[in-house]
Amino acid sequence: MQPAAAVAFPRRALVSRDLRGLATAILALCLMAAGFAPATGAAGLPLERAVSVIVRGDGIAAARDAVRTAGGRVVTPLPLVDSVEARVDERALDALVRRQGILSVSPDAPVGFHGTGDGSGITHRIQKVVRSTSLWQEGTNGSGVTVAVLDTGIYAAHPDLAGRVVHCEDFSHEETTEARCADTFGHGTFMAGLIAGDGSASNGKYVGAAPGANLVSVKVAGYDGSSDVSNVLAGIQWVVAHRDEYGIRVLNLSLGTDSAQDYRFSPLNYAVEKAWRAGIVVVASGGNTGPNASTVMKPGDDPFIITVGASNDEGSMTIDDDTVPIFSARGPTRANGFAKPDVVSPGVHTVSLRSPGSAIDQKYGSSAVVSDDYFRGTGTSMATATVSGIVAQILQRNPGLTPDQVKYRLTSTARPIAEGTPIASGNGIVDAFAAATATTTDAANAGLSRSNGLGSIASDRGSLGLEVVGPAGEVGLSGEYVAQTDPARVGLANPAGFVPFVAVDYSTTGWDASSWQASSWQASSWQASSWQGSSWQGSSWQGSSWQGSSWQASSWQSAWYAASWD
Repeated sequence: MQPAAAVAFPRRALVSRDLRGLATAILALCLMAAGFAPATGAAGLPLERAVSVIVRGDGIAAARDAVRTAGGRVVTPLPLVDSVEARVDERALDALVRRQGILSVSPDAPVGFHGTGDGSGITHRIQKVVRSTSLWQEGTNGSGVTVAVLDTGIYAAHPDLAGRVVHCEDFSHEETTEARCADTFGHGTFMAGLIAGDGSASNGKYVGAAPGANLVSVKVAGYDGSSDVSNVLAGIQWVVAHRDEYGIRVLNLSLGTDSAQDYRFSPLNYAVEKAWRAGIVVVASGGNTGPNASTVMKPGDDPFIITVGASNDEGSMTIDDDTVPIFSARGPTRANGFAKPDVVSPGVHTVSLRSPGSAIDQKYGSSAVVSDDYFRGTGTSMATATVSGIVAQILQRNPGLTPDQVKYRLTSTARPIAEGTPIASGNGIVDAFAAATATTTDAANAGLSRSNGLGSIASDRGSLGLEVVGPAGEVGLSGEYVAQTDPARVGLANPAGFVPFVAVDYSTTGWDASSWQASSWQASSWQASSWQGSSWQGSSWQGSSWQGSSWQASSWQSAWYAASWD
């Protein structure tokens, strides 16, 4: 096998895990090439210009040995994808990438979650729309099935989850802090409630699809709501390795990037397919990047897994008036032209569990908090979580089904909705009762090619910048939303009905203006010698002003790491 070609490593794409212990969670910047404290290599030599990379080899041993030979340090083994996350001096990268047995060397990269608050007053009725309630009547509530929630953590002390968060594994930058396993962002707890909340704190009013299911929290992001590809890969790998120990049959991924990399080469797609082949039903959100075509996020673009878009129930429990909201991503997939999403589920004005004091709670608490225990939210993340709970119901009733068989049942029993073109609603809105009680053993995904994962993790990252879509520099619809109007009034003619998950201070101060993505950002001066010159690594960079109180002050964290970042 030929060694991989040399890879360019733009400074803004690199993330240092040496920063994990800092409360500021600086990984969201994606600009830092080195930590505050110098890293050391295998021989104890300082890595003066260390960068975080993911090294993939013919096997994990080849990747590990190559890193050590280059004087680097292995941070996290990633055997699921024959890789290691490592810290390597950037001056050794060219030699590392040319080493025999090394398939790729990629900079670490961020992914974003799809979650925020919702300020509407719409009554919760999701489980009746998707007919999970019909299964509850016969005792099918997800009991005996465990759903892994790869997200921002879960507030396990919530009354609706009492005793059913059976384990937490933390891969976030908060793993060594007091916030370990806590949901400081608020997104994961919301997903957990839609999957398996039992309504204890609301007298049964707000209940998830599978209120008897167990949960495993796989935390890959903290207060800022951002993560990186290596953490996501490590989390998926952990789920696969411990599936039998905790009875994990479902993996919920309410996250994604806007990468257009072909799924056949994408490391993220490769990882979710490995989980799928291990017998775990992977459910991923399509993303909140609609209404244009070809906006489905990765890894929701993978043809094997179940990809979920959002529907708007328009305030009723019938589906003959349901529509696909403007934010829900549309197919076909960017790189391969696959029909996605596979199904849709209600994702507008949902009510689920609150993580007190979390970033989302602080940002939208005044308008979106329902009570001490509940919060409102809108987005494809919410739709995805409901489908994960439905899969738990299906597997409780039919434990012998394979992921391919589960997918076939969900897609073949889905119901068409009023406004539902295939690129927007896929096969239609899910029907939990029909899927769980079907007798077919047919399987989906016949004849599909598998990913080999040999592509670039940098390409899996997608865009770091925020999309500018209007003449005034307004930010494109991305992330979850705060609903400002009744759902029946939200549509293409009224896009202002949703406020995207971006703080007003960013858009009014020009942070998201066109100059952010202007030529000067990517101009030669950005990568010129001055960028790597002495002034970058000089005393002023590491001086007292950089590490001083102003850098870590509350104003810095309240603006930069507020829930509005995503």
